Amino acid sequence: MFKSSPIWTLLIPLFLFVIGALAGPCMPCQNPNKRSTPWDHRFSVRGLHTPKITTPTSGTVWTKDSDALVTWDNHNMTSSDAKGTLFLGYLENGKDDQHLDVDRPLAKDFPLSTGFVTFQCPEVASRNDYIVVLLSGSGSRSSPFTIKP
Repeated sequence: MFKSSPIWTLLIPLFLFVIGALAGPCMPCQNPNKRSTPWDHRFSVRGLHTPKITTPTSGTVWTKDSDALVTWDNHNMTSSDAKGTLFLGYLENGKDDQHLDVDRPLAKDFPLSTGFVTFQCPEVASRNDYIVVLLSGSGSRSSPFTIKP
């Protein structure tokens, strides 16, 4: 019944396209071509604000075990009690995959209203394409930066 019918040949791809379009972008990467992964469900919605990360920038260099600072623009905060979680990741060869270390957040449950969070830089391999991703309802990604040993 379904094998040779030309209508099913057209309707099934159309149905899959519509479902994919309704699914929307994933959190935190905001890439519309990516779908939900098992770790996406570990994050609770913490607020509606998506602040733009202002530091680190492309010229920032962190060193392991030193104090690190991440700042964001909080002038359009809609909730004063919104909390955030910060993850370290990296970009590789200009691709969108963020390689987030979701098992070890840099900081969590901090108030977004402060506009910054400090923590100790983790011991990681030296790279110049690290990013941080701030999650609070949806995600915000920094510019690539460097961590050196």
